[in-house]
Amino acid sequence: TVKFIVSKFKEDFPSFFEDFNMGRGRPKKYLPDELLGLFVWGVFNNVLSCRKLADWLDNNDESCNYILNNKKPSKSTISRFFKYNKFLIGELFYYTVFLGLKLKLIDNNCVTVDGTILKANANNFNLIKIEEINFLEKLIKKYSDKKSKNSTLVIN
Repeated sequence: TVKFIVSKFKEDFPSFFEDFNMGRGRPKKYLPDELLGLFVWGVFNNVLSCRKLADWLDNNDESCNYILNNKKPSKSTISRFFKYNKFLIGELFYYTVFLGLKLKLIDNNCVTVDGTILKANANNFNLIKIEEINFLEKLIKKYSDKKSKNSTLVIN
C-alpha cells in the first residue's frame, strides 16, 4: 500500500521529484520515493523520529526492506532527507487525504481533535479573560451549527 501511494503520488506530481535535494555530502544513493515510503511507513507505525527509524531498520524489518529495496540508510541520511524535503513529505500526506476522499474511503464530515500536550507558560502577561473565553465559545457554537460541507473552522 505504501509503495502504491508513493508511486501514484510520483506519477501525479513528477515535478516534486525533479528537484530532489539531499543536501551536501555523498552522491544520491537513495531514491526520493524510497525514503518517502520509509517516512510513510514510520507514521503508520508510530515511529516518528529519525533515530527510531534507523534503529527500526537495524532490527531488520522486512516491510522496510521491501520499501527501501533492501537498502539501509543511516540516521544521518534519514535526517538529511527529512530536513531538506519537508515540503515533499507534507504534500504526500495532503495527497493521501485527498485520495481517500476521492475513493470515498473517508469523508469530510468528521471532526478531529489534536491531543498534543502543551507545556503551560505561567506568565502574568499570558492571561485570557473570561469574556474572551465566552466570545470564543459563542463563535464556535455559531459556526458549528452551520451544515456547510465546504467550510472549515480552524482556531489557533
